[in-house]
Amino acid sequence: MSRRPGLPKTGGRQKGTSNKKTQDLEDQLKNLGIDVLSQIGTLLPQLHPEKQIDTLMSLMAFLYPKRKAVEQKIEVQSNEVQISELSAEELNLEAARLHEFSAETTYEPEIAEAHQTLAKYYRSLGPTPAPPV
Repeated sequence: MSRRPGLPKTGGRQKGTSNKKTQDLEDQLKNLGIDVLSQIGTLLPQLHPEKQIDTLMSLMAFLYPKRKAVEQKIEVQSNEVQISELSAEELNLEAARLHEFSAETTYEPEIAEAHQTLAKYYRSLGPTPAPPV
């Protein structure tokens, strides 16, 4: 017979009590004299450092809850320009401006220098000569 809605649950395992399979496994390990935690402590230092990290990371899943992914919506406003509307000179100038901006905003000197070099190159292209008449 089913119980009426709203009545508290009765019977079953108490909170924190192991299920039958888990209890059987713990009993068998105890009968064999195997202490899992001490075995891990003994064997872990003998592993290669990368394997130690892998092992510890897999054990962390049992200690800490997994975190849910957080979604963020980022809206970027840009001044998009149709490339078909630009002349070759305008494209070169735009490329030079982008590389100059990247050179100013990067923290790594080698990358900033490369952007400056590219910006100088695009600026050096300058206006193209007019076609002969």
